[in-house]
Amino acid sequence: MNNIRDLIAASNSNVRAEMELNTEQRIRAIYDKYPELEQLDRDIVSARTTKLIAVIDDNIVEQKHSESLEAKLLDKRNRFIARNDIDPAFDSDRVICTKCGDTGYFTNKIGIRQVCEKCRASDIEEAYRLAGLGDYSLVRTDRYSDDYFGDKRHRTKLRRKITEIATGARQDKPLWIYSDGTQTGKTFLAIYGLKLAVNFAHSVYYMHLDSLDRMYEDDMEELTDVEILVIDDYIASMTVTGNIGTRLSRLLEIRQSRDLVTIIVTSVPVADIVSESDIRISGKLRSAGVINDLGGSDT
Repeated sequence: MNNIRDLIAASNSNVRAEMELNTEQRIRAIYDKYPELEQLDRDIVSARTTKLIAVIDDNIVEQKHSESLEAKLLDKRNRFIARNDIDPAFDSDRVICTKCGDTGYFTNKIGIRQVCEKCRASDIEEAYRLAGLGDYSLVRTDRYSDDYFGDKRHRTKLRRKITEIATGARQDKPLWIYSDGTQTGKTFLAIYGLKLAVNFAHSVYYMHLDSLDRMYEDDMEELTDVEILVIDDYIASMTVTGNIGTRLSRLLEIRQSRDLVTIIVTSVPVADIVSESDIRISGKLRSAGVINDLGGSDT
């Protein structure tokens, strides 16, 4: 399952190729305008080649002659560039994105590495799609408002906690439960947290609980590796019949052993999903952290 880091690593080769093409085009434009400069550069390369051969042949006389010729040509080149007001670095590679230096990452104001949205917007969008977030294009991290679903103070508290978990600032528990009523923006806030995590170069995935019943084993294996997994629409009764309970128990066990974050989103109070879930799962849920509890105060 490709994540944002994989996508940036792959696109870096394309960025490098574009940088080299830009350099070649810039050099060609200067040479077309100043053919004397192109000839000087050819003569310099020739002098350096002759010097290299002289070194291999241990020909001290020819080596010194080539070094002297190269020095004279370089001086002539420098004077030609200055006289014609040519950028001395016209033949050097130049970064395309000044924000990240073409690495795909920059350090934000608080010193945390972040994906460069200026030049890697397409990589970010592709990472969203691969993470199961393709249907949630309207959820934007730069347009989020705490009062969108009402009760601004409560939403601010929830957003801050999810942000801490999603960005890795809070790592005290690998398993979390987010319980709240219907139409309270649970999915919206969970998607916001995952997209924020992608922007901070984390691998993530979003899914519904019933998806476990339709997944291939290869897909299940990939779920054990993502740094942050959100399982939405959790209903305890689904875990006591069929394959869902067995698969979820194994998934949570592996992820907890690897200290990877899993967030379970539900419209049922925490106490109810703990008591009504498959016994193998309820034990894990009992020790989970609580982002918010429909049936009581959040901790």
